[in-house]
Amino acid sequence: MEKYRACYDILKHRIGTPEEYMAFKKKQAGEQFNDLYEYLTMNESLHYKATEEQSKHMLNELQKNKNVSLILAQNPSFPWGSSDYYHIFINNERPASDRRIVINVKSMDGMYQIAQAILGCAAISEINEFKVYVNSDPDEDSLKDDKIVIYYKRGAIINPESGLDATTNQIIEHISNAAVAFISELFPFYYIPHIGIGWGDETFEPSVVSFSMLRVKCILQILRFQESFPSFKDFYSGLKTTFFNVSIDPEKPWLMKQIVKDAC
Repeated sequence: MEKYRACYDILKHRIGTPEEYMAFKKKQAGEQFNDLYEYLTMNESLHYKATEEQSKHMLNELQKNKNVSLILAQNPSFPWGSSDYYHIFINNERPASDRRIVINVKSMDGMYQIAQAILGCAAISEINEFKVYVNSDPDEDSLKDDKIVIYYKRGAIINPESGLDATTNQIIEHISNAAVAFISELFPFYYIPHIGIGWGDETFEPSVVSFSMLRVKCILQILRFQESFPSFKDFYSGLKTTFFNVSIDPEKPWLMKQIVKDAC
């Protein structure tokens, strides 16, 4: 229930008044989705920025690491070092990933230190790729909370209650020791074992819909049929049902039901 409450409180703060909710309801579905996605995944990041030259230097240094095969901007038309996610592909033949770790850090220097820590992690052979967000725009203050996302193959389950696996545990133990400032804000449905670090199962079609996108779609489905901003009781019961229908474990909404079944 804690995850649902955190999500509900964020939305109530943004669209909880009758006037705010009415304005939200008047928008097209695509705009509504974008608004919800922004409310739940973005926050002010006043210190997370660098010059384009500094960003280029960080990326070039990461490219030199022996475990890196390739670094690509998420938007290939953007100049190298401009604001964007950069995907860092690992030199291994690991099959498709089924879990992710997300990390929120205060600064670009912190991001660079975490990226170096990932590349030196003992579990590097289980990682397909990770992406880092580079912000080279001095005027951009509202950014995604998941500044770093690691995609990897889960290991043996070591905690059936949470679904924690050995690989997730190994990576998180390694990166949480980095001497960087982590920030607490993260999408509320991740399992959060450490401030600024969360993990969850990938969706069954991660190239089509991401972890947060699938859950935001479910939230929009609930709100679409509410004439006024719902009570927490209605939000909670409706969202649990919607999660169940798309194979998200409603009791542990950071997990997909099929993976839970396989792990037991």
